[in-house]
Amino acid sequence: MAKLHSSLLSRECEMFQNMFSRPARVTSSMSLDGPPEMTKKGKEGSCDENPVIIPQLQPQSFRNFLLIIYGRPGDKEFRSLFKNATELAHAQAIMAFIKIIDIVDLAHRFIAPDIETWALSQLKSYSYLIETINAYPISSESHSRLLGYSKRTEHEELILWARHWTRSYYAGAIETPSIASSAFRPIQIIREQLVQEYKLAEMTRLGHEFWDKQSGLTREDRITLLGAQVRLTPLPQSIPLDWIYLGSPDQPGLRASLELCSECHFTRTWRAVFGSTYQDMLGSIAPLGGVFALSILPSRRQKFANGTKSLASDTCTKNCRDVCLKYIDKNMDAVFHRLTKFLPGPVWWSTTMSARHEDSWAAHLTDLTSSTLSHPTYPQDPTYYFRDGSLLLLVEETLFKVHSSILGRESEAFNILDPIDFCNTNEGIAPVHIAGETAFEIADLKAEHFRHFLFIFYGLPSSQNYRRVMSCENDAPQDDHNSVVNFHIYLDVAEIASRFSAHKLSSWAHDQLRKIAKAVYEELSRFLMRTDYQLRALLYAKRTQDEELVANVRNAIQLHFAWVSTSSPLKLINSAAGLDGSRERLIRVFKHPKLKEIDPALFGFAPPAVPRRSSYAFIRTSSFDASPTFDSRIGLGGNFELPEPQRDGYTD
Repeated sequence: MAKLHSSLLSRECEMFQNMFSRPARVTSSMSLDGPPEMTKKGKEGSCDENPVIIPQLQPQSFRNFLLIIYGRPGDKEFRSLFKNATELAHAQAIMAFIKIIDIVDLAHRFIAPDIETWALSQLKSYSYLIETINAYPISSESHSRLLGYSKRTEHEELILWARHWTRSYYAGAIETPSIASSAFRPIQIIREQLVQEYKLAEMTRLGHEFWDKQSGLTREDRITLLGAQVRLTPLPQSIPLDWIYLGSPDQPGLRASLELCSECHFTRTWRAVFGSTYQDMLGSIAPLGGVFALSILPSRRQKFANGTKSLASDTCTKNCRDVCLKYIDKNMDAVFHRLTKFLPGPVWWSTTMSARHEDSWAAHLTDLTSSTLSHPTYPQDPTYYFRDGSLLLLVEETLFKVHSSILGRESEAFNILDPIDFCNTNEGIAPVHIAGETAFEIADLKAEHFRHFLFIFYGLPSSQNYRRVMSCENDAPQDDHNSVVNFHIYLDVAEIASRFSAHKLSSWAHDQLRKIAKAVYEELSRFLMRTDYQLRALLYAKRTQDEELVANVRNAIQLHFAWVSTSSPLKLINSAAGLDGSRERLIRVFKHPKLKEIDPALFGFAPPAVPRRSSYAFIRTSSFDASPTFDSRIGLGGNFELPEPQRDGYTD
C-alpha cells in the first residue's frame, strides 16, 4: 500500500487527475483552501481501509515509476537515471535500464506523455550499452514489459531491438547453467510469438539431458520437443536464410544490396560472422546441428554489431551500421516466424497479453481540483502552493504550501514544524497565524531563492530546465547562459540546504558549484552572475573553507570587469548600455560596506578597475563618492592600465 500526494501525480499524469474521490465536507470559512475535510467512510482513496486499487501492477514497478516523481539529487539511485549509460558500471546500467523500462511503460499507461518522451530517449541511449551484455540475470518480466510497450506504441525500431535483447538473453543463458535453469523454466512466460519460438528452438537444441532436470516439463512437453528435433534435422529449405549468403560467390554484395555508402566497409566483418563456417553449421545434417546454428544467431548478430562499431565512418550520412543491424533483425524475425510451423508450443506457453489500456477502473471517480479557494492575506505562490500540502511556509510575504513528507526526507527540520507542538530549534523560523491556520515564517530568505530550492524537490524530467540542472551530473555540454543560470540555482540550493541541515543535498549542490566554477568560470565572467549572487557566492565559498571555489569565484568576478573595458573584443557588451550597466555593477560591488572584510583581494582589484572605466562613468553616478578612487589613481600613476585578460583564464 502506498500513500501519495495527488497534487504531484496529477501534474504529469492525466490518469490521476480524476482518480481520487473527495471526502465529505463541513462548512467553514477559516481555511485557506476552502472548507476543511472530514473523511466519509466508503470513499476510495480516503483511508487505508478503502484504497484505490490499481489492477495488474507490480509494487516494484510502481516504486520505480514513483522514483521519477519523488526522487531527489541526493539519491544516487535517482541520479543514475540521468547519467549516460557509459558512465555506469554494467550492473548499475542494468538496474537503471530496468527502472526506465518500468517508467516508460507506466508513463504510457497513466497518460504522462512528457515523462514517457524523456524515458524513451533514455531507453534508447541505454540500449547501446545493453547490446554488449548478452547474458545477465534479469527477470523475463522486464523483457515482456519492454516488448509489450514497444508493440503497443508501434515503435518498429524498439520492437526489433527488444526482440534482439530478449533472444540474446536466452542465448547467453545457455552458457550459464544457473541462469539457464531459471530462464527456461515453464513459469517464465514470454508473451511474444517471435521470441517464444526462438526460446522453443533453444529448448529443442538443449536436448534430453537438460529436459530431464526441469521438473516443470511434462511427458507431453518432452515428446513435443523431441518431435521438433526430428523435424529440424536438417533444417528445412523453407526457413528463409538466403540473406546470410550476401557477399558469397555468385551472390550480391553487402554494399550493393543494402545501398551502403562508400565510406563504411563492413563486408569483411559480415563474412567473418556469417561466412562459410557459419553457413556450414546451418547446412549440417548432424543431429541438432542446424538448430544449434539458429540458436546462436542472436550472438552472431551481436558479434557483427560489436565488430562494426569502430568501422562506422564519422562522415557516413546513411547510418549504414544501423541499416545493417535493422536488416539482420528483420530477417531474424522472418526466420523465427517460420519456425512456428515446426515448433508447436506446449500448452503452458500459450498465454496471450492484451495491449489495451486498463483505465476504465478510474472513470467513476470525482475531480480532485474542484474546491473553491478563500482569499488569504498573503499571495499564494503560483507554482509551489499545493492544496493537499501539509506545511504552510511564509517566505518574503509569499505563501508556499508544500509536503513535509517530501522535504523531510532531506531535512529533519521540516518534519518538526508542527503547528500544534512547535519546538523552535531555528531562530530564523517563527509561527504565524493566517486565516485560522498556522504558517511558519522563514526570515532572511528570498522567495526566488526558496523556489530554486523547491525546484530540486518538485522538478520532473519532463521539464527541460530540470533536465539542464541534472545534466551537469553527466558533464553534458551546456551553453554559457544555462551555466550561469544553473550556478544561481546550485548556490541557492547549497545555502538553503546547509541552513536546514540537508547534508546530502548540500553536498550535491556544492559539488555542482565547484564543477561549474572550475570548468566554465570564463563563461561566468562573460555572462556574469547577478550582482546579488556575486558576494553571496564568495561568502559561501569562504564559509565552506573551499579555497579552490573562492579563487574561481573571485576570478570570475574580476575577469568580468576586465572584459568590459572599452577595448573589449566582446561585441555582446560593447554597446553603451552594456558598458554603463557593467560600470554600475562594479561600483555597487566596490561600495559594499564590508567588501574589504569579505575579500581583500577583490577589494584591492576595485580601485584600479574603476578608474579604468573613465571618470565620466562614475561621476555621473550620484551615489558614488569619486574622491577615494581619484586618490588611488593618482597614487598608482595617471597612466596606469591593467593587462588585458587572457582567454585561457585569469589569476589574481
